[in-house]
Amino acid sequence: MGSRFCVFAVLIGLFLPALLGVAPPAAALEPDVAISIQVDLAAADPADLLTYTITVNNGGPQVAPSLWVNDTIPTGAAYVDDTASTDVGPPVFLGRSFAGNVVQFRFANVPAGPSTFRVRARVGFGVTDGQSLLNTAALWYTNSTGAPQPMRSSSVASTVSIPVISAAKSVVSSSATTITYRVTISNTGSSAALLLWWNDSAPPGTQPDRVLPPLGQGTACAGASGPWLNCTVSDFRTGTRIWDLRVTIPAPLAPGTTIVNRVFVNYTDSDGTVLGEVRASAPFTVAAANIQVFKLADALAVPPGGTVGYQVFYNNTGQVAARDVWVNDTLPQNASLPAVTVVSASPVPVINTSSTVRWQLSNVAPGVHFVSLVVRALPTLADGTRLVNSVVLNYTNSNGQGRPGSTSSATTRVSLTVPQIDAALVADRKTVSPGGTVRYSLYYNNSRPALSALVTAEVLLPSGIALVAAVPGYNTSVPAEAKYIWNLTNVGGGTHAISLTISVPLGTASGALLRATAFVNYTDDRGNRVGGSQVYADVTVYVAPPPPEGPPYGWIALGIVLAIVVAAVALRLYLVTLDETVIDEVFLLHRDGLLVKHYTRRLKPDVDSDILSGMLIAVQNFVNESFIGEAGLKKEGLLDEMKFGQYRILLTRGKYVIVAAVISGSHLERVPAQIRAAIDGLERELGPVLERWDGNMEEVTGADRYMQDLIAGKYRSRAMRRRGNH
Repeated sequence: MGSRFCVFAVLIGLFLPALLGVAPPAAALEPDVAISIQVDLAAADPADLLTYTITVNNGGPQVAPSLWVNDTIPTGAAYVDDTASTDVGPPVFLGRSFAGNVVQFRFANVPAGPSTFRVRARVGFGVTDGQSLLNTAALWYTNSTGAPQPMRSSSVASTVSIPVISAAKSVVSSSATTITYRVTISNTGSSAALLLWWNDSAPPGTQPDRVLPPLGQGTACAGASGPWLNCTVSDFRTGTRIWDLRVTIPAPLAPGTTIVNRVFVNYTDSDGTVLGEVRASAPFTVAAANIQVFKLADALAVPPGGTVGYQVFYNNTGQVAARDVWVNDTLPQNASLPAVTVVSASPVPVINTSSTVRWQLSNVAPGVHFVSLVVRALPTLADGTRLVNSVVLNYTNSNGQGRPGSTSSATTRVSLTVPQIDAALVADRKTVSPGGTVRYSLYYNNSRPALSALVTAEVLLPSGIALVAAVPGYNTSVPAEAKYIWNLTNVGGGTHAISLTISVPLGTASGALLRATAFVNYTDDRGNRVGGSQVYADVTVYVAPPPPEGPPYGWIALGIVLAIVVAAVALRLYLVTLDETVIDEVFLLHRDGLLVKHYTRRLKPDVDSDILSGMLIAVQNFVNESFIGEAGLKKEGLLDEMKFGQYRILLTRGKYVIVAAVISGSHLERVPAQIRAAIDGLERELGPVLERWDGNMEEVTGADRYMQDLIAGKYRSRAMRRRGNH
């Protein structure tokens, strides 16, 4: 019964108020406010007006006593206006304020339900293609008791879509009367340019002609107006367009003139707003030769009577050839008198006097060019004399117009303390069999008592040839280049040599020419470079043919050799009884100083090969100084005598050859006629060959008979008969 009473009491408590018409107390409800934002343009470009719709929705039923909306305008856009004062209106809308790019709206007693207003912003010109224009609206409000509620926000973005225009300019072709330029314009943006136009300015000295076809693709070009040529393009979409345009050159432009062609490109976005301008230019230099002269001496100091080599560079750094180039070299003077004599000049100059050497060169193309000159200082020059060699260069352009000339000079000092080192490279044989060896002697003889602090010898061996031995040993090497270098210090006066032995591979072809080249440079006693030279020696690979089948030719050959030996001994005994003066060695040289061949009276010379080589160098130096050149030509047929140690050498010049005979005995007066007779016979037979001889030994094998007869004394009786006739 107790439980039933309790239930009944509860039911009465629930329903009695309703029966009596009394309402129960209402629950406490707070404002619940949300915010949203929308934009009218998803893609925008400069100058576009973006309209943002901001909605504040109070879920109520209570009002929001205080409410704030902060709208952050996108970077790249600027606030224009809003409709809060009209769309929401007072007394709910209280006002607005600005803080940078944030617009602050303040509201009061915002009723339940939505309240909507708009904010407008304009896109600026500093935006970039693909940039996101993000607008964020943030909301703060309080409840009926004034307590702040959690912040709420909403965002919306528009994307910038504009053309991105670039331009480039280049020269396509040119002639004396026209230049063709290329204009390249590209759009790498995400939107087309509704309109694009470019204006090209012709450089000074030119006139715009026309845009070369094809055009098309919405391009229209107006005729030239003054120095300008104008073209417009509609709907320039993403991609690249190329136009070639031509300008004419009414009057020839001076060679070397640089002119600049410029293009100015303006364009709009897709709705016609002008966005800006880009520019491009192309310089063009009228083709011209450009030559500056530079002179270089190979020695800072030289002894009296020594040589100095010069190289005169006239490099053309221009675009076209120079039609004419004049190189005028003024030789060193001493007290207004010539201080040097010309030894050689390459190429052959058009003028070669005691004071001037002049070259006239034609069609000098772009690139490196030089002429070479070797002079000899007069032996009478005093110590310290300055040898100043100067050069003046003048030239014309390809069209014959004169161009600015230039000058250069090089100075060398005469010094009594400077050495004079002459180099020679001598091989111990002219031919070698595959698998055989060749011994070279590189001489660097110092003909003056002055000391050389450093002599550098660089030897380049033939490709594929192995160096077997070297005395003294080299300091450094470059095996890949077959290069070996010696650094020889404190080289005094006298004869000096390096010995090298090479091995010829077995597979080397017959007839192959093995050329070894040596570069010898040297300094004075203080280490200053004063001179150098380049020499070489050739050896030919020879493969002997197999012996013929038949009789025992070896024994026959041996018998012949024995017979020759017996005959030679008998001849020697006869000559001794007849006359004690004999010819031991003969050096046959071409008229240009090149050794043709060396002959000896002995079957096995007892003269050391180094002495023979040194003697050859001495003979060649003497020949070069006494017989070569204009003065030497006047000595044709005359006799000169020189001494080399204990040896006496008679030299006689013919029309094509020079013979140097090493004499034993005291009666030299009988020898010249013998040498003269041998030269006469040799030149009668080989004159046409010797006149044009280029070093081919096979062409002068006929000389052997005359020189061997000379050594054998066969001209002795002819000479005696000639004397008897006189």
